[in-house]
Amino acid sequence: MKVTFGIGMVSSDGRYLSWDEARVRQPPGGLSTEDWWFTMRRARALSATVLPFGDKRNKAFSFCEPPVLRSILHWIDAQASGQILTETPAASSAQRDRYIMTSLIEEAFASSVLEGAATTRQAAREMIRDHREPRSLGEQMVLNNYRAMEFVREHANQPLTPAIILELHRVVTEGTLEKPEMAGRLRRAKDDVKVVDPRDGEVLHIPPEADTLPQRLDAFCAFANDLNPPPDKFIHPVVRAIILHFMIGYDHPFIDGNGRTARALFYWSLLRQKYWLMEFISISSIIRRSPVQYAKAYLNSELDHNDLTYFLLNQTKVVRLAIEGLQNYLARKAREIELVETWLDGTPYEGRFNHRQLDILKTGARSPGAQVTVDGHKNKHRVSYHTARADLEDLLAAGLLRKRQIGRGKAYVAPSDLAERLQGKKGRS
Repeated sequence: MKVTFGIGMVSSDGRYLSWDEARVRQPPGGLSTEDWWFTMRRARALSATVLPFGDKRNKAFSFCEPPVLRSILHWIDAQASGQILTETPAASSAQRDRYIMTSLIEEAFASSVLEGAATTRQAAREMIRDHREPRSLGEQMVLNNYRAMEFVREHANQPLTPAIILELHRVVTEGTLEKPEMAGRLRRAKDDVKVVDPRDGEVLHIPPEADTLPQRLDAFCAFANDLNPPPDKFIHPVVRAIILHFMIGYDHPFIDGNGRTARALFYWSLLRQKYWLMEFISISSIIRRSPVQYAKAYLNSELDHNDLTYFLLNQTKVVRLAIEGLQNYLARKAREIELVETWLDGTPYEGRFNHRQLDILKTGARSPGAQVTVDGHKNKHRVSYHTARADLEDLLAAGLLRKRQIGRGKAYVAPSDLAERLQGKKGRS
């Protein structure tokens, strides 16, 4: 074999190539494809961080930190520094709970759809905000995921234990399993669990034996809770959270709901490590756009010497896209609120309404006929029933909403000419 010095773990354009990618490229320095791959693999092995997890054959998992990974991690750290919610008027501290609520619903919806739930975002949003009982299996999955995200937030300051993981799984799967008794229980030896390609039924992954799961779960929790290692054992918090995500997928400790549990534990880990920004983003909504890349990152990591770098690169990019989506969302909401406030300038309504009411007016101006209930408004903004009702009655008294009987309850409806009314172009009717 011809040895070429200066070839590292990445290609000349900085990419961390898999074998499938490397074999269709022209190798550098006159190397054969096989020798180039061997050289890259050797460079990766020499710089890898070995993890306290083994595969089914007890071969350890590991990861590398190529420059592209360090660059994305630095970007995530910079965005999570605490500025994003103070630079944008629409994201003042008074609205923090509303954005958390919106993000929890989006993650619950996207994570459920990723696992096959059949429902719509609007139906999911109305069910959660109006405290309506789920009407289908898809809606039950969304509600479970929403409750799981709230469970994660409530336990973010506690060390992780196997009991907490089992309870989280119970929350995720309650009322959705063919074997209801398996909610919150590890799979058994008689449970034939495999990961298959839904397109052709090809077996992609056979997880470890069921009798090894208690020991593996103990190691998982020990790693999750090891937040103050010595400097030479430091693992970046985002990397740690993504590794936890991967390991639940690899171990597949449950008969179903592993993906949803894994993503919820990813959030737990980052909240536990004070990455508060993660309360406001949805990774599942990004993964849902490229499920094939998500699956390929799992497979590459398992097939290439248990090298988790592929999965780390995939998921850090997912986090980056989710944060960018949040930034765009906040900017859009700020513009919408500012537009409504501009319309109210010089009218009797100028300065009269709070941010919750402005949000209703913004929605109603954009979608005439939009309805909101007291319970829905209360849950969206996390205020008391009295405060929510006062907001709506004030808008009703101002002639900017109408009240309509809906079943046994009442809803407040935006009139078709709300935008004109807000701009003072039409009087009350």
